[in-house]
Amino acid sequence: MKTIIQAGVAMLMMAALAPLQDIAAAPKVAPAPPGPFIMMEEDSQYWPKEIGFSNANNPFVGYSMTLQSYTVEVDASCTPSGANELYTGTLGVSLYQPVTINNNLWKFQGTPLDGTADPYQLGRSSTKYLLHLTGINNSNVIFNYTYDLIILENMSLVTTQLPVATEYVPYNADLDVDIGGGVAPLNFYSATGLPEGLSMDTSGVITGTPLAGAAALSPYTVIFSVQETGNSGGGFGSHSFYASWQLELEVFEAVLTIPPTTLPQGQEGIDYPPTALSVGGANAPYVWTYISGLPDGMTLSSDGVLSGTPFCGAAEGAPWTIVADIVDSSPVPFRMTTATELLLDVAGPVLTLSSTGASLPDAMEAVPYDVVLGNHVGFSGASPMAKLAWRPGSAMFSAFNVLSVGGVWRILGTPRAGSAGTHSVSVELEEADAYGSHTVALTLPLTVLADDGHAPLILLTSYLPNGVEGENYPLALLRGGGGSGQYGFSATGLPRGLVLGSGGGAWWISGAPEMKSAGQYSIVITLIDAETAETRQSTLAMAILPAESSVITAADGAASESVSGEIDRAQLVGGAASCSLGRQSSSLFALVVLAIGLILLSPLARAIRRRQRTVSTAGLAIGAACFGAAELCSAEGSFVAIPADPGPFVFMEGVEILPGSVQYQSIAFESSDGHGSAYPMALQSFSWEVDASCTPSGVNELYTGNLGIVLEQKDHGVPGAPQTNPWQFKYTPRQGAADPYHTGAVSTTYWLVANGVGGVGAAVTNHTFRYKVVFLDDMSLIAAQLPPAIENRPYDSAPIQVNPGGGVAPLVFHNISGLPDGLAMRHDGAITGTPSPGTAASLPYTVSFSVQETGAGFLPGPPNTPHAFSVGFQIELEVIEPYLAVSAPALPVAQEGVDYPVTALTVSGGIGPYTWSYVSGLPLGMTLSSDGVISGIPFCGSAEGSPWYVVAGIADTSSSLTMMATTEVRLDATGPLLTIIPVGGQLPPATEGLPYDVLLSDYATFSGATGTTQWRTGPTMPQGLGVARLNGAWHIQGTPIPGTAGVRSAHIVLQEEDVYGSHTVNESLALTINPSSVQPALRMLTTYFSEGVENIAYPLTRLEAAGGSGEYSFHVSGLPHGLGLHSSANLSWISGTPELQTAGQHLVAITLRDMANGETLQVPITLVILPAGSTPSGAPAAQGTSSDSNGVPSGIDRAQLIGAAGCSLATGQHGVVAMAFLLAIALGAGLLRRRRTAA
Repeated sequence: MKTIIQAGVAMLMMAALAPLQDIAAAPKVAPAPPGPFIMMEEDSQYWPKEIGFSNANNPFVGYSMTLQSYTVEVDASCTPSGANELYTGTLGVSLYQPVTINNNLWKFQGTPLDGTADPYQLGRSSTKYLLHLTGINNSNVIFNYTYDLIILENMSLVTTQLPVATEYVPYNADLDVDIGGGVAPLNFYSATGLPEGLSMDTSGVITGTPLAGAAALSPYTVIFSVQETGNSGGGFGSHSFYASWQLELEVFEAVLTIPPTTLPQGQEGIDYPPTALSVGGANAPYVWTYISGLPDGMTLSSDGVLSGTPFCGAAEGAPWTIVADIVDSSPVPFRMTTATELLLDVAGPVLTLSSTGASLPDAMEAVPYDVVLGNHVGFSGASPMAKLAWRPGSAMFSAFNVLSVGGVWRILGTPRAGSAGTHSVSVELEEADAYGSHTVALTLPLTVLADDGHAPLILLTSYLPNGVEGENYPLALLRGGGGSGQYGFSATGLPRGLVLGSGGGAWWISGAPEMKSAGQYSIVITLIDAETAETRQSTLAMAILPAESSVITAADGAASESVSGEIDRAQLVGGAASCSLGRQSSSLFALVVLAIGLILLSPLARAIRRRQRTVSTAGLAIGAACFGAAELCSAEGSFVAIPADPGPFVFMEGVEILPGSVQYQSIAFESSDGHGSAYPMALQSFSWEVDASCTPSGVNELYTGNLGIVLEQKDHGVPGAPQTNPWQFKYTPRQGAADPYHTGAVSTTYWLVANGVGGVGAAVTNHTFRYKVVFLDDMSLIAAQLPPAIENRPYDSAPIQVNPGGGVAPLVFHNISGLPDGLAMRHDGAITGTPSPGTAASLPYTVSFSVQETGAGFLPGPPNTPHAFSVGFQIELEVIEPYLAVSAPALPVAQEGVDYPVTALTVSGGIGPYTWSYVSGLPLGMTLSSDGVISGIPFCGSAEGSPWYVVAGIADTSSSLTMMATTEVRLDATGPLLTIIPVGGQLPPATEGLPYDVLLSDYATFSGATGTTQWRTGPTMPQGLGVARLNGAWHIQGTPIPGTAGVRSAHIVLQEEDVYGSHTVNESLALTINPSSVQPALRMLTTYFSEGVENIAYPLTRLEAAGGSGEYSFHVSGLPHGLGLHSSANLSWISGTPELQTAGQHLVAITLRDMANGETLQVPITLVILPAGSTPSGAPAAQGTSSDSNGVPSGIDRAQLIGAAGCSLATGQHGVVAMAFLLAIALGAGLLRRRRTAA
C-alpha cells in the first residue's frame, strides 16, 4: 500500500492516554514512561521493549510490581462501530515478567502478525490498541494501567525484478518500497552485491555504468536495507523501523552475440517448422530485420522466427545464406546493432536439363527450321506439385523461338540471310508452384549454313488438316522458304471459328470450327516476303466434318520427326503452359523434440577486491563503526569544557583545506554552564590513533606517520590568555591516509588526541579531547582520453568514468571549460552536442572539469557529517575533420614482371583504422589490400595500359556515423611495348573459291614481347580465311567464300600472356580478293569415318564436296547393315545403328557426281565397327593419309586449329575434331553453295 497516512499515524502516536491508576493504598508506584508503544508488523524491534516501575518517592529506587493479567481492546478511533472493542485475535506479541531482584520489569516478546495493523480490513496502515494491565506490588496493592499500543503496517518491496544492465551502458533503476505504516522519506543503505561501476543512493536509486567484465559474474544478488524516518522525538513514542531484501541483477555483455545455430533442414513444398533464432548480450527484446537469402515462400519475422514453405526451386539454391540485422532495446545513444549470417539447407528434387545426345540438325539461311524439342533436350528432378513451361533462353539464336504446337514443344524459326555460322540455341524450363518459381537452362550448338543468294520465294505448306465441328482444330503451321527469310501470311476462305495466328516468327491456323460449318473449303494462303514484298499464293483444300466424326489427316510427304521427349504430367498448349496438375495431398508430421537443459547455478565465492577505487561496502561498514561523538575528559576526570562541534571531521586525500570550503573546519569551545559563553582553551599538543575497527589488531594503534594535516591554534581568543580557542585544521591530507595499512580500504577513522589548557583565572586546568577524524580515499579519473568527435557530426559520449574513491556516488560534474564550440558536458559527465564547423584541430582539446561527490549521509546511522568534496581533472578530446582525405603522393613506377615495392596509401580525417575496398584500375598481377597496401607483380601488358588509374573506396571505423570516401591514384608502369610490325608490303591477292595460304611471318612480325605469344584471327578477317598454325609456323590460309571479292582488311591479333594475365594488340593487312573466274576441280572433302559400335546409334556424318558447279549427289556402297545414306535439301549424310554381328572393317565406296555436268569422282573410305560394349578410341585417318597415334591426319599441327570463329580444338576429341576440320575446309573453300532453279 503506497498511501501514507502520516497525519493519522502522528495523531495516534500523540494521542497517548495517561495511565489510569487505581491505587488502593500507599505507597505510590510510578511506572516507566507511559508509552505509546510503537510496533510494526513482522518486525521484532520495539521502542521501548519493556515497562519498568520505580518508587514514587525515590525515582532511583526500584519497586516490585508483579504482572497479574492484561486484556487488549481496539481503540474506538479504529473500529467500525466508533467504540472500543475487545480484541480476541492474536497479535503475535505478549507481555511477560522476567525474574528480577525487585520484579519491576514487564517485557514484550514475539512479533506482530501480518494484518494486525488493519484488523477490520478497512485499508488502514496502522491501528491503535488499548493494553489494560493489572499488577500487584510487594505490599499486595493492586494497580491497573492502560497503555496505548500502535501497530504499523509492515513495509514491502514493490520492485520484484531489477532491469537488466549492460556493460558500458549508463544504468538507472529506482527501487520501489511500500512504506506501509512507516513514515517517509525512506533511507536506503547497506547495499551489497552490486557489480563494479554501480552504486545505490539513500533514495533507492541504483546508478552508474557497469564496467568491463561485469557480465562474466552475472547474475548479482543485491542485498539492501530500508529504514523509515519514524519519530525521533524521544521517549517511548520514538521509533525507526527497517527491513532488508535482496534482488537479482543481470548484466549483459556490451555486444550482441548470435550463438552458433544449426537450422533444421527444410524440404521443398513442406511447411518449415517455426524456428526461433536466439540472441545474447545487450538488452532484450531484440528486433530482427531480414536482409536477404531466404528461399521464396519463407519469411523471417521481426522477433526472429523463421517459418514458411520452401518453393519448388529451394533445393537447387541450397544452402541458402540468410542475412539479417538485429537491434537491441537499449536507449538510442547506446543501442546496439549487429548482422548475422545463417545457413539453411533445403532438400528436394533438383531440376536438371540434359542433352539427349542428338545434335541439332543444321539450319539454312532463309529456310524455315522446325525440330521437336524433346528429341534433343530432356529433364529430371521436377517437383510433383509444380507447373512446367519451356521458354527461349537468354542466349537463344535471335531467329528462333520455343513454342508448343499441337501439345508438342518445338524449336521454330527461319534464319535470316547473312546469319551463316555457329550459333547457340538456349532453352529454359520454368518450374513454378504457389510459393515461387525458378528456371534452369541448357544451350546447344547450332550451325547455320549459308544460302547462295538464289533461292526463290516458295510456299512450303502443301496441305491443311481436316477438322471436326465443335472441336479444337489441330494447329496447322504455315511454312515458307527462299527469299529474305522474313515472312508474313494471309489466309482467306477459312471456316467460321478458325483464325490465322502468329507469334515469335511463326504463323499458324487454329481455333474450333463452329457447329453447322461442315463441308469442303478452299483456303487461299498467301506468302509475303517481309523485305521485298514478293508474294507466293496457293489454294489448299480443307474438310470440316460433322460433329463426332473421326479425322484422318494425310501426310504432306515431308519427313516427320518422332516425339520422344514430351513433357509428362502437364498439358502444354500454345506459347504458354496451360497446366492441369493434380495436387497430391500430403500429411505433415511435425517431430517435436523437447530439449530440457538443466542449468545448475551454484553460488560463486566472490573475493571482494576492496581496492577497486569504488565505495566498497566493507569501507562503509568500517566508517559506520568508527563514527561517533567526540570524547572529552580532563586530567582530573571532571567535565569542565564542551567543544562546540564534537565531530567527526571528514577529509579527502589530496583536497586542500581552504578557507570557505567544507573542509575548513575548526574546534571552538564554550563554557560548561550551557550559556554559550566562550571558554579559553590553549592547544598544547596533539597525536593520532587509528581506530580499533580499522586496524589489523582490532585495538586502537598509535599512528606515527604523516597525515599531511595539522591542528593549529587561531590567535583571536580572550585577551590575556597564553593561547586561546578555536583550533584550526590546515594543509592537505596526504595520499595513503585513507588506507594506512594497505588493505584496500577506501576510508579510515582516526582518533585525534588533543591536549589543551583551559579555564579562567585560578581555574586553569589541563584537558584531553578525543575527536574522530575520517580520511576518505581520493577520487581518480579512470579514462585518460575521450572518444574522438567529428566536426559537424552529432556527438554523444558515455559519462566520463571517475572512481569516487571514498566519496559518495552519484558524482556531479561542474566547472567545465576547454570544450570545443558546440559541445557541452552534462552533470553526469557525458559530453553531447555537435562540434561547430572549424573546430577540428591538429592538437586535441584539453577539457578541464571538477567532480563533486554526493557527500552527507554517505554512512548509515547518526551522525552524518555534511561534506561534498570536489576534485578537478583534465582530459583530452580530439575533434577530427568530417571527411576522409587520401594522401596521394606519386606512386613508385611499376615494372612489368618485377615485384612492385610494397606501398601503403595514407588517409587523414575520420577515425582509424581505415578499410580499403578495391574497385578498379590495377594492372593484372597487382592487388590493393584492405589496409591500403599496393603490392604484386605487374603483368606483361602493364606498360601498354599505362598510366593506370586505381579507384578504391575507404571507410573509417566511426562507431555511429561511418565516413566513406572514394579516391583515384595514378600508377605508371614501364616495360617493353608489344608492337606488330608489318613487313613485305601488301598480302598476295586471293581468289574467291580458291585455296589461299601465305606465311604470316613474311608480312608481319612483332617486338616488345616478354611473355608467350600467339596469333589470332581478327574480327574483320574476310570470311573463309583465318590464322592457323601449321607445322609450327603461323599462316593466313583458307578459301575466300563467294561474295568476298574486293579490297579487304586481313585483321590479325597478337596475344601476349604470362602467369599474371594476358593482353592483345592487332593490325590490319591489305588484301585484294579477286572474283572467281575458273571453276575449281571437283573434289571430295569427306575423307574418313568415325568408329561405330554395334547396336549404338552412329554419329551423323555429313558427306561434303568442293569444286565443280556446287550442286552434288552422292552414292554409297559397302555400308554395314543398319547404316544408310540420307539426303534432304542438298544435304547428304550417313546415319543409323550398326546391327549386331557387323563388327569389323568395311570398305565404303563413295561416288560424288556433279549435277551440272555429270562429272563423277569415287573415293574409298574405311569404316570400323567395334563389337557391342566397346568404346570408340577416335576417328581413323582417311584412306591413303598417314595419321598419328590419335588418328589425326598428319600435316595438321597438333596444337590447335584456329578459324574465323576463334575455335581451339584439341586432338583428343577425335570425331568432333574431324567434323569441325572438314567443315572449316568446306567453308574456307567457299564451295558449299546451292543453285536453285525457280519452278
